[in-house]
Amino acid sequence: MRVLHERARSLHARLGQILGPGELDEYGAALGDLLDVLPHDDPSRAMYGQMRVEFAGRASEMSIAAWQRHLETGSPEDLELAVALGRRAVAAAGEDDPNRTRVLADLGRVLQNEIARTRDRAVTEEAIGALEEAVAATGVDSPHRVVRVSMLGMCLWHRATQRMAAGDDPTADLDRAIVLHRDAVARAEAGGFPDPGGPLGNLAVVLDAAGRARGDDGLTAEAGRRFESAVEATPPGHPERFRRLANLGGYLWTRFREGGDREALLRAVDVLKQAERELPEGRGLPSVLASALEAAELEARKP
Repeated sequence: MRVLHERARSLHARLGQILGPGELDEYGAALGDLLDVLPHDDPSRAMYGQMRVEFAGRASEMSIAAWQRHLETGSPEDLELAVALGRRAVAAAGEDDPNRTRVLADLGRVLQNEIARTRDRAVTEEAIGALEEAVAATGVDSPHRVVRVSMLGMCLWHRATQRMAAGDDPTADLDRAIVLHRDAVARAEAGGFPDPGGPLGNLAVVLDAAGRARGDDGLTAEAGRRFESAVEATPPGHPERFRRLANLGGYLWTRFREGGDREALLRAVDVLKQAERELPEGRGLPSVLASALEAAELEARKP
């Protein structure tokens, strides 16, 4: 018992300097071993319980740091690390952990990128479960509600696209995702949310998917207006401006290809060129967008 106490306290003393999952696991195991053997009336249980809360918080911080590196570099190893650390954090954050809601939301945020990378339905269900719990525990007036509701809506959209690919009915997920995103947009516009383009762009993506799935021109047209609004709400130099321009450009290019709308074609060329200018020096458009821009420019030259 004494060895376990010393081991846990030694690791806790340098918790803020732990950088790797190996040391984090060692610390988590030490706390778990202690809490397993300590009598329920032992006065030190409260101290070790608080240490476990700090452990979960540190694991979540490390997860988000790895996720941010992935966004900057595209490194799959950083994303894998972010997911692993986020799962450790949630596993350590008990029902009485005051930070459990944030830890769950952080895992859901990271898993969105893992869904995009793997298209794994089990990961999608895991993300939805984490975010359902996080949203349920987030007050209606919380400044975090917009982001958490919007993330849940995007995970439901991911599940809808997976269901469509499998030949299953996506209606329930698309309907709920639209409701969630409309709520997020309304709250963002009413409450001075710092980045209203985010909820607007997410709503546009889901409306576009629903419009195509149902053949509903009204939803598809609204999607276009929302894509435009998302770009208008995102100033030049904003880290998300490229993605929002790319989404709008892709939408406009598809409108031309499917309906022959020449005005949409000319706008697509302009928007995709704007997106290209938002990229850091030395980086070109992703191949899909580069091909779309090349094809759009060729079509625009035709009489």
